[in-house]
Amino acid sequence: MDEQNRKSERRGVVMETARVGRSYLSLPVREMVGFEGAVLIETDDNEIILTQFDQACVLCGNPTTDELWGKGVCRKCQQYSQRTN
Repeated sequence: MDEQNRKSERRGVVMETARVGRSYLSLPVREMVGFEGAVLIETDDNEIILTQFDQACVLCGNPTTDELWGKGVCRKCQQYSQRTN
């Protein structure tokens, strides 16, 4: 998709950033793009890219990028597993 088409499809809301650098996705914005649960935040040059994050821990359901035994397992569950073995 070329830059002109990409910009014409953009929708958005202008929000202030908190003094500590925190931003949030308001309910109307989340509903506009269909986000539920965790959001993956990536950067590309001077853009911030937000996408729905669907990888979850198979044991507790929390969002995770960690793996154990070839499955998504969060660090908390990994630590619990190591303590019980």
